[in-house]
Amino acid sequence: MKRSIAVDESGLVEKSPIFQQHNGRITLWALRILLRLNLRERFLKHHNVLSMAEIMQPTGLMDYFDADVYGENNTLKQTVIDMDKQLVELEKQPLPEKDVLRANIQLLGQSLPLTEVEVDLLHVAVSFHQNSGLGFLADMVGELNNQQTRQILAVILGRSIEQIDEVLSANATLFSSGLLRPYTSYGSQDPLRQKLVLPDTLLSALSKPYQDNASILASFFTQSNPARLTPDDFNHIEKDFSLIQKYIATGVKNNLCGVNILIYGAPGTGKTEMVRTLCEIDELKLHEITMQHENGEPVQSAERFSVLKLSQQLLARADASVLLFDEVEDVFPLMENNFFGSSRSSDMKKAWVNNVLEENKIPTFWLCNSTHQIDPSYLRRFDFVLKLRPLTSQVRLRILKKYLSALPVSEQWLMSLAEHEHLVPAVVERAAKVASCLHTEGVENIEQVLDKIIGNTLEVMGLAGGARKKASQNTQYRLDYLNADADLRALCEGLGQAKSARICLYGAPGTGKTAFAHYL
Repeated sequence: MKRSIAVDESGLVEKSPIFQQHNGRITLWALRILLRLNLRERFLKHHNVLSMAEIMQPTGLMDYFDADVYGENNTLKQTVIDMDKQLVELEKQPLPEKDVLRANIQLLGQSLPLTEVEVDLLHVAVSFHQNSGLGFLADMVGELNNQQTRQILAVILGRSIEQIDEVLSANATLFSSGLLRPYTSYGSQDPLRQKLVLPDTLLSALSKPYQDNASILASFFTQSNPARLTPDDFNHIEKDFSLIQKYIATGVKNNLCGVNILIYGAPGTGKTEMVRTLCEIDELKLHEITMQHENGEPVQSAERFSVLKLSQQLLARADASVLLFDEVEDVFPLMENNFFGSSRSSDMKKAWVNNVLEENKIPTFWLCNSTHQIDPSYLRRFDFVLKLRPLTSQVRLRILKKYLSALPVSEQWLMSLAEHEHLVPAVVERAAKVASCLHTEGVENIEQVLDKIIGNTLEVMGLAGGARKKASQNTQYRLDYLNADADLRALCEGLGQAKSARICLYGAPGTGKTAFAHYL
């Protein structure tokens, strides 16, 4: 069926099927790209009309390329005339107040100081990536340098170049918050979409409707779980614990910028629990940076810095907030050796990373298992660095009693398990969870179940499954059986008075070195 475009007496286009489908911002931006950037002839002459109808459907311009709607014999000249009339009409009409995407951007704006121009620019940037038709048109613009990019955006959004320059400055909200990533190197030529780099986490978060501001913020960070441990469980690092606690409390109270604490150590040594305990002391609100998208896919390491930076800005006006950024060894660039033996970082923008470390508005705990791959230029920017070593047997015993308090196990068994130097809180907590679900009866049976669960976990980690055995206190021992180059009896008598010494014992295997230490 052939249809034509109706024009009223004033010469303006009436409400035809073309306008009824998409009479909003996407259509307006698409027409400005085609007509104001002089792409119309290139677009209309060099693309198959049948495929164009499908490609342009998301922009609201499909009917211009659908022969059944617009007519088989429509000329290029008439198509351009009709498009131009539609553009004039759209620019006179008030734009729709909200769609799902714009509503989500404005929800973010409740936590960020976004101007109307910044909302427009973020809206069109996301649309370039999510709307296939508009993205197709954006790619047709060609490769641009940074200045050309700003000029093109001014035309598409109907804004002045000065307004675009202002919102795309390094200190403006879009870049400083991480909503947009930095441009490629100055002067480089790239397609328009590549000039507006957005974190995948943001694109994923903006794609579905939310009820309130708190719901969309959960896409970037979540409230941390309550602490399971107390300050007494960190007596083995009492001085470090106290220093960090006072510093974080002062940073929050005085709104200090650039407060960053790095805590590293083997998996399961209690890094996360330590941070939770520190924050609970002063009733601070601990938020953990998300590690997965809305669809469950993991957040790639390259964009986790952007999520951190955005979370910093989103929480900037929240009271008593602290951030926890876990597994950070994945987000820093790997150190590589070049031909001359010196190390260098990968192509991540070092200045931008340093800015994250030096100007963050919310105190942040950075956790990792190892620091060997982190560039020293990053490490020296942390205010406080703490290595968590394996717990002492006394601390392990206290934590065991806490985690296993709901299970009927004997004191003797707990003391024996606490002697295992590789046992960490995370393993105990998971073992307790499994054992609680099994409803095993009898102390001996429960202990056997826990031994099995813990032993299997330690085995897969490449660690010994049994507890460290103490030497028997009833061993018969005689000094005169030893062949030493010193008077061991006099040494023992002297130690009985001094109570402290450093002794080096050396000799062939089996000559009694360890036995002498136990004897002492």
